[in-house]
Amino acid sequence: VDSNIKKLNGEEFAGITYNSRTFTSSGSFVVSSGGAVDIFLVGGGASGGAYSSAGFTRGGGGGGGAHTATGITMSAATYTVSVGAGANGVSNGRGNDGGESNVTVGGTTYRAGGGGGGGTIGTYDGKNAPSVAGAAAAAGGGGGGASGYSGTGGSGGSGDHDGGDGSTANWSGGGGGAGGDGYNGAGAGSLSSYGGVGVNNTYKDGTTIGYGGGGGGSAADYD
Repeated sequence: VDSNIKKLNGEEFAGITYNSRTFTSSGSFVVSSGGAVDIFLVGGGASGGAYSSAGFTRGGGGGGGAHTATGITMSAATYTVSVGAGANGVSNGRGNDGGESNVTVGGTTYRAGGGGGGGTIGTYDGKNAPSVAGAAAAAGGGGGGASGYSGTGGSGGSGDHDGGDGSTANWSGGGGGAGGDGYNGAGAGSLSSYGGVGVNNTYKDGTTIGYGGGGGGSAADYD
């Protein structure tokens, strides 16, 4: 999607139409006439950690990775687009990972990895984001945020952007986002337990939309 203006060698040409196709689930992209395309992929977000009893902290889930590839030549063919699912929530334990999104064009697979699940009590550390093959054409997801409780603070999971650490004072970390690390659990204020930022893109309809933000961590207050 563009603003119907294309600049070539300093000259402006009006009336150039850009078409956009958005996939929210896996499907086929049928190209009847070859040409250049811009691709934006977002992986599935992870779920946060959970614990069966109330009053305990849980780390935020990592956001899915975001990968942009521009000027890619697509020949006339049918292409399979795989859209990574967001993770299901859990009732107890560390969160589930998000799924990878990908498409293969001309022998190159473009990928955006899913986020890593958040930590919880007992398994404090956030999960690492799932590994993504083909680093030259890929972006990984954010790591899961860690839990923290009563003297134990877990470590945030690793990813393209890491999850935040949990604190020993009942604050958990936020999940890493597609555009930035999650924040450590450090008490009230100072962006404590916030999820990492996502990234902006305009391909869907020309407006700026944010994608792949990390989930915030939770806190428990014991007097």
